[in-house]
Amino acid sequence: MLQLPDSMRSAAISRLNTDTDHWWLRDVTNSYGKLDVELLYWIIDNKDNSIMVALDRTRNAIVLTGPGGLGLASDLLGKAYGGEPWKTLGVSQFAKTIMAWYSDPRSHVTTPAFFDKRKPFLQGWLAGREKSADVLQQVCREPIFSLNAGRWTLDFNAINRRGGIERWLVRGESGSFKISDVNVSIVKEDGTFYFPEEL
Repeated sequence: MLQLPDSMRSAAISRLNTDTDHWWLRDVTNSYGKLDVELLYWIIDNKDNSIMVALDRTRNAIVLTGPGGLGLASDLLGKAYGGEPWKTLGVSQFAKTIMAWYSDPRSHVTTPAFFDKRKPFLQGWLAGREKSADVLQQVCREPIFSLNAGRWTLDFNAINRRGGIERWLVRGESGSFKISDVNVSIVKEDGTFYFPEEL
Protein backbone atom coordinates (compact mmCIF):
# COMPACT_ATOMS: atom_id res chain seq x y z
CA MET A 1 0.00 0.00 0.00
CA LEU A 2 1.28 3.46 -0.91
CA GLN A 3 2.27 5.73 1.94
CA LEU A 4 1.88 9.44 1.34
CA PRO A 5 4.70 11.57 2.84
CA ASP A 6 3.41 13.95 5.52
CA SER A 7 4.24 17.09 3.54
CA MET A 8 2.28 15.80 0.52
CA ARG A 9 -0.63 14.85 2.77
CA SER A 10 -0.67 18.36 4.29
CA ALA A 11 -0.60 19.98 0.84
CA ALA A 12 -3.42 17.73 -0.38
CA ILE A 13 -5.62 18.31 2.69
CA SER A 14 -5.88 21.96 1.72
CA ARG A 15 -7.74 20.89 -1.44
CA LEU A 16 -9.42 17.56 -0.64
CA ASN A 17 -11.80 16.02 1.88
CA THR A 18 -9.86 15.54 5.11
CA ASP A 19 -10.95 11.88 5.47
CA THR A 20 -7.54 10.67 4.31
CA ASP A 21 -8.32 7.02 5.08
CA HIS A 22 -10.57 7.00 2.02
CA TRP A 23 -8.21 8.67 -0.41
CA TRP A 24 -7.25 6.75 -3.53
CA LEU A 25 -3.54 7.16 -4.38
CA ARG A 26 -1.54 6.43 -7.50
CA ASP A 27 2.19 7.02 -7.85
CA VAL A 28 2.57 8.60 -11.32
CA THR A 29 6.19 9.71 -10.88
CA ASN A 30 7.34 7.76 -13.93
CA SER A 31 4.22 8.29 -16.05
CA TYR A 32 5.30 11.61 -17.59
CA GLY A 33 8.91 10.95 -18.55
CA LYS A 34 11.95 11.95 -16.53
CA LEU A 35 10.58 14.70 -14.34
CA ASP A 36 12.77 16.54 -11.85
CA VAL A 37 10.72 15.53 -8.81
CA GLU A 38 11.15 13.02 -6.06
CA LEU A 39 7.50 11.94 -6.20
CA LEU A 40 4.34 12.76 -8.15
CA TYR A 41 1.03 11.42 -6.80
CA TRP A 42 -2.46 11.52 -8.20
CA ILE A 43 -5.00 11.58 -5.35
CA ILE A 44 -8.78 11.23 -5.42
CA ASP A 45 -10.85 11.74 -2.28
CA ASN A 46 -14.14 10.04 -1.34
CA LYS A 47 -16.07 12.92 -2.96
CA ASP A 48 -14.33 12.29 -6.30
CA ASN A 49 -12.16 15.43 -6.15
CA SER A 50 -8.86 14.86 -7.93
CA ILE A 51 -5.47 16.55 -7.58
CA MET A 52 -1.83 16.00 -8.50
CA VAL A 53 0.78 16.65 -5.80
CA ALA A 54 4.53 16.74 -6.39
CA LEU A 55 7.37 16.40 -3.92
CA ASP A 56 10.31 18.38 -5.30
CA ARG A 57 13.99 17.62 -4.74
CA THR A 58 14.07 19.87 -1.68
CA ARG A 59 11.16 17.82 -0.23
CA ASN A 60 8.63 20.64 -0.62
CA ALA A 61 5.16 19.43 -1.56
CA ILE A 62 3.37 21.43 -4.24
CA VAL A 63 -0.14 20.93 -5.61
CA LEU A 64 0.11 20.92 -9.41
CA THR A 65 -3.66 21.15 -9.90
CA GLY A 66 -5.04 24.62 -10.60
CA PRO A 67 -3.42 28.00 -11.27
CA GLY A 68 -1.07 27.73 -8.29
CA GLY A 69 0.72 24.79 -9.94
CA LEU A 70 1.58 26.50 -13.24
CA GLY A 71 5.05 27.55 -12.06
CA LEU A 72 6.05 24.02 -11.10
CA ALA A 73 4.39 22.56 -14.21
CA SER A 74 6.41 24.99 -16.34
CA ASP A 75 9.65 24.04 -14.55
CA LEU A 76 9.00 20.31 -14.83
CA LEU A 77 8.11 20.35 -18.53
CA GLY A 78 10.91 22.79 -19.38
CA LYS A 79 13.58 20.72 -17.61
CA ALA A 80 12.32 17.42 -19.00
CA TYR A 81 11.67 18.51 -22.59
CA GLY A 82 13.46 21.82 -23.16
CA GLY A 83 11.93 25.08 -24.31
CA GLU A 84 9.53 23.41 -26.77
CA PRO A 85 7.98 20.32 -25.11
CA TRP A 86 5.24 20.11 -27.75
CA LYS A 87 7.92 19.02 -30.24
CA THR A 88 9.08 16.11 -28.09
CA LEU A 89 5.67 15.06 -26.76
CA GLY A 90 3.56 15.93 -29.79
CA VAL A 91 0.82 18.53 -29.52
CA SER A 92 -1.94 16.13 -28.36
CA GLN A 93 0.18 14.61 -25.58
CA PHE A 94 1.36 18.08 -24.57
CA ALA A 95 -2.31 19.09 -24.24
CA LYS A 96 -3.14 15.90 -22.31
CA THR A 97 -0.28 16.49 -19.85
CA ILE A 98 -1.28 20.09 -19.12
CA MET A 99 -4.93 19.05 -18.70
CA ALA A 100 -4.07 16.11 -16.42
CA TRP A 101 -1.91 18.22 -14.14
CA TYR A 102 -4.11 21.31 -14.12
CA SER A 103 -7.46 19.53 -13.77
CA ASP A 104 -7.90 15.74 -13.86
CA PRO A 105 -6.06 12.87 -15.59
CA ARG A 106 -9.40 11.19 -16.27
CA SER A 107 -10.32 13.77 -18.92
CA HIS A 108 -9.58 13.14 -22.60
CA VAL A 109 -8.45 15.47 -25.36
CA THR A 110 -11.22 15.02 -27.95
CA THR A 111 -9.38 14.53 -31.22
CA PRO A 112 -10.64 12.71 -34.33
CA ALA A 113 -8.50 9.75 -33.17
CA PHE A 114 -10.36 9.78 -29.82
CA PHE A 115 -13.68 9.48 -31.71
CA ASP A 116 -12.41 6.78 -34.09
CA LYS A 117 -11.06 4.66 -31.23
CA ARG A 118 -14.44 4.74 -29.48
CA LYS A 119 -16.66 4.05 -32.50
CA PRO A 120 -17.31 0.44 -31.42
CA PHE A 121 -18.43 1.72 -27.99
CA LEU A 122 -20.38 4.86 -28.95
CA GLN A 123 -23.59 3.58 -27.39
CA GLY A 124 -21.98 3.91 -23.96
CA TRP A 125 -20.69 7.43 -24.63
CA LEU A 126 -24.14 8.47 -25.92
CA ALA A 127 -25.97 7.37 -22.75
CA GLY A 128 -26.13 10.98 -21.51
CA ARG A 129 -28.58 13.65 -22.69
CA GLU A 130 -27.06 13.77 -26.18
CA LYS A 131 -27.85 10.73 -28.35
CA SER A 132 -26.26 11.86 -31.63
CA ALA A 133 -22.83 10.51 -32.57
CA ASP A 134 -22.53 13.44 -35.01
CA VAL A 135 -22.61 15.92 -32.12
CA LEU A 136 -19.81 14.07 -30.35
CA GLN A 137 -17.81 13.87 -33.56
CA GLN A 138 -18.19 17.63 -34.11
CA VAL A 139 -16.38 18.44 -30.86
CA CYS A 140 -13.56 16.03 -31.71
CA ARG A 141 -10.98 18.21 -33.44
CA GLU A 142 -7.22 18.37 -33.60
CA PRO A 143 -5.58 20.70 -31.08
CA ILE A 144 -4.49 24.00 -32.64
CA PHE A 145 -0.99 25.07 -31.70
CA SER A 146 0.62 28.35 -32.76
CA LEU A 147 3.98 29.94 -31.99
CA ASN A 148 4.73 33.58 -32.70
CA ALA A 149 7.69 35.65 -31.51
CA GLY A 150 8.45 33.34 -28.59
CA ARG A 151 4.84 33.11 -27.40
CA TRP A 152 2.71 30.03 -27.93
CA THR A 153 -1.01 29.26 -27.80
CA LEU A 154 -2.66 25.85 -27.50
CA ASP A 155 -6.40 25.50 -28.21
CA PHE A 156 -8.14 22.14 -27.77
CA ASN A 157 -11.38 20.45 -26.72
CA ALA A 158 -11.67 17.86 -23.97
CA ILE A 159 -14.34 15.66 -22.43
CA ASN A 160 -14.35 15.67 -18.66
CA ARG A 161 -15.33 12.69 -16.57
CA ARG A 162 -18.80 14.16 -15.96
CA GLY A 163 -19.58 14.02 -19.70
CA GLY A 164 -19.10 17.72 -20.39
CA ILE A 165 -17.07 19.18 -23.24
CA GLU A 166 -14.56 21.90 -22.42
CA ARG A 167 -12.54 24.23 -24.60
CA TRP A 168 -9.04 24.80 -23.28
CA LEU A 169 -6.98 27.83 -24.26
CA VAL A 170 -3.44 27.69 -22.88
CA ARG A 171 -0.82 30.39 -23.41
CA GLY A 172 2.85 30.51 -22.66
CA GLU A 173 6.40 31.34 -23.66
CA SER A 174 9.05 29.25 -25.39
CA GLY A 175 12.81 29.48 -24.87
CA SER A 176 12.79 29.39 -21.09
CA PHE A 177 9.54 27.45 -21.23
CA LYS A 178 6.60 28.86 -19.30
CA ILE A 179 2.85 28.23 -19.08
CA SER A 180 1.41 31.70 -18.53
CA ASP A 181 -2.30 31.04 -18.18
CA VAL A 182 -5.02 28.45 -18.69
CA ASN A 183 -8.61 29.30 -19.58
CA VAL A 184 -11.27 26.57 -19.59
CA SER A 185 -14.74 27.32 -20.97
CA ILE A 186 -17.83 25.14 -21.31
CA VAL A 187 -18.76 23.91 -24.79
CA LYS A 188 -21.30 21.26 -23.66
CA GLU A 189 -22.67 21.04 -20.12
CA ASP A 190 -21.81 18.15 -17.79
CA GLY A 191 -24.07 15.19 -18.52
CA THR A 192 -24.28 15.91 -22.25
CA PHE A 193 -22.37 12.68 -22.83
CA TYR A 194 -21.78 9.74 -20.54
CA PHE A 195 -18.25 8.83 -19.47
CA PRO A 196 -18.20 5.00 -19.35
CA GLU A 197 -14.50 4.43 -18.75
CA GLU A 198 -13.16 3.34 -15.39
CA LEU A 199 -9.78 4.38 -13.96
